Amino acid sequence: MKYKKNVISNLVLHILAIVIGFITSVIIARGLGPERQGLFAFILLIFGLISSYGHLGIISSNGYFMKKSSFSKDKVLNTNVSILILLSCIYLLLIILFKARIFDSNLYVYSIIWFLYAISLLFTTFFTTLYVIDEKIYVFNYFSMAINILKGVILVLLYFTNTLSLLSISVAYSFIEILKLVVVLFNLKIKYSFEISKEVIKKELKYGFTLYMAALLIYLNYRADLFMIKNMLGETDLGVYSIAVRLAELAFIFPAALTTAFEGKLYTCEENERKIVTSQTIKISFYITLIVCIIGILCRPLVKVLYGAEYLGAGSAMVFLLIGIIFASIGKVAPAYYYTMGKPNVHMVVSLMVLIINILCNYFLIPRYEINGAAIASSISYTFYGLVYIFMLSRSGISIKEIFRVSKRDIVAIKEQLFAKKRKRKEL
Repeated sequence: MKYKKNVISNLVLHILAIVIGFITSVIIARGLGPERQGLFAFILLIFGLISSYGHLGIISSNGYFMKKSSFSKDKVLNTNVSILILLSCIYLLLIILFKARIFDSNLYVYSIIWFLYAISLLFTTFFTTLYVIDEKIYVFNYFSMAINILKGVILVLLYFTNTLSLLSISVAYSFIEILKLVVVLFNLKIKYSFEISKEVIKKELKYGFTLYMAALLIYLNYRADLFMIKNMLGETDLGVYSIAVRLAELAFIFPAALTTAFEGKLYTCEENERKIVTSQTIKISFYITLIVCIIGILCRPLVKVLYGAEYLGAGSAMVFLLIGIIFASIGKVAPAYYYTMGKPNVHMVVSLMVLIINILCNYFLIPRYEINGAAIASSISYTFYGLVYIFMLSRSGISIKEIFRVSKRDIVAIKEQLFAKKRKRKEL
C-alpha cells in the first residue's frame, strides 16, 4: 500500500510541478527575453550541478547504508551531514573565486543568493532519502506541493507587478529552496551531532562513488547540449533551446514519479518479485511516456503562441527531443534494479557510453544544424540509453517480450495501484 501511495503522491506532485513549471517558464521567458533567458539557463546549469552532484556520492549511498549496512543509522546520518557541511564551505569559496565567469556582473549578491539555493537543494535532496528508505515519500510530497504552489504564485506576482528580473527570480528560487529545507528539517526532527566516521566514509565511497559517477554522467548527458550550445552558438540560442528542453522534459512526468517509489519497493523485494515489479514498472513508464510525447509533438504550434516569435525555433527542437525521450524513459527507471542490489557499476558503464555518444553527435551536428542538431544528438543518445538497458535486463533474466507486451495482468496491476479503494492504515 505504501508503494501505491508513493506512486500516486509522486504523480500528483509531478503533475502540479509541470503545470506550475510550464506557466512560470512562459512568464520567465517572456519577461527576460532569449538572451537573458540563456543566462538564466546557464546559471541553473552551474548551480544545478552543485545541488545535484555536490555530494560526491554521499546521497547515492545514504539510503543503502542506512537500510542495509551494519552501521547505526545515527552514525551514518551524522557522518554524511558533517561531510556535506564541509563540502558546502568549499563550494562557497569556489563560487566567490569564480563568480565573474558565471554571472554577467561581478556582484557578490548573485553568488550568495545562488549558493543558498544550491546548498539548500543539496541538503533537501539528502534528507529526502530518509523518506525513500521508509517508503514515506508521500509525506515529503504533501508539503512539497504547497511550496511549489507558493513558488508559482511569487513568480506570477513578480511578472504582473513588472518586477520580474534576473535578480528577483534569483531571490525567489533561493527563498523557496530554503523554505523547503526548513520544513523538511522540522518534519523529520533530526538529532544531529558533528561526527565523521572513517569506516562509514570509506565504505560509502566504495559503494556510492560508482553510482554517483553514473548519475553525474547521465546528468551531463542531459545537459551536455546546453553547455555546448553556450560555447558554440551563444546565450541567445541557449535561451531558445533551453525552452525546448524544458518543454520536452515535461514528458518525464511518469518516469520521475515512479523512480523513488520504485527504488523504495525494490529494497524490500525478493529476487523473483523484483523482476516482475521491474518489468511492469518499465512497461507502464514506457507506454505512458509514449502517449505524452505524441501529445507534445502535436502541440508544437503552441510554442510560438505561448512564448512568442522569438522562441519559434524551440518548437522543432522540442519535437526531436521528444522522440528520444520515449526511450530515455526506460533508462530513467531501469538503473534502480541494479543499484538496489549493490551493482552500481552497471549504471556507470552505461552512462559513460551514453555521454560519449551525446558529445560526439553534438560536436558534429551543432555547427551544421544549430539547436536542431543538438536536439537530434540528444535524441540519439537517449534512444541508445533506453535500448542498452533493455539488453542488460534481458541478460539478467527479464524477458523483453514481457517488458513491451501489455497483458491483462498489467491492466489489473495498474488498477490495483492507482484505483483500488484505500485500506485503513496506521502509518502516516
